[in-house]
Amino acid sequence: MFAYTGDGEGGQEDKLCPGTLAYTDDALLYLSAVPNSLNGARLIRTANLDRNYWANDYIVATAARDLEFFVAHDEKALRPKWLRGFKPNGDAVEVNGRKLTLFAQRLMQGDQIRIAGNLDQGQKAAQALNLILFARPIRLSVDSSRP
Repeated sequence: MFAYTGDGEGGQEDKLCPGTLAYTDDALLYLSAVPNSLNGARLIRTANLDRNYWANDYIVATAARDLEFFVAHDEKALRPKWLRGFKPNGDAVEVNGRKLTLFAQRLMQGDQIRIAGNLDQGQKAAQALNLILFARPIRLSVDSSRP
C-alpha cells in the first residue's frame, strides 16, 4: 500500500537506470548516476515541487514483502527528524550531476513507513531538490548444501 498527499503527482514507480527521469513534474531533471548499492531497486518518483511540502502523512507505505527502502536526500535541505531512523549507506545518486545522499532502512513485510516531507515542519529550502525513494526486495539466500 502506498499513499501520497503532496501537492504534486507522486508515487510513480519505474525501472531504475541512469537517464531515467528523477521526478514526476520536471522533464529536465534525470538520474545521471546510480550507485551499485541500488542494483535491483525500483524508483519511486516524487514531485520536485513538493520539496517544501510538509504533512504528517506526506508519504505512507506498507511493505508488501521484506525490502530495503532507500531515501535520496539533498544536503542543501536540513535533514528532517524522521530520517534519523535511516542509516547513510555511503553512496549517492546524482540528479543532473548533483549528489543526493542515500539513506537505507530494512522493512519487513507489513512494516509501515511514514515520511513527513523533505524538511521538518516550518523549514524551507528553495534551492534543494525533493527526496527520491527506492525499494528493493530482500532475497533470501538458499543453502545449497541442504537436500
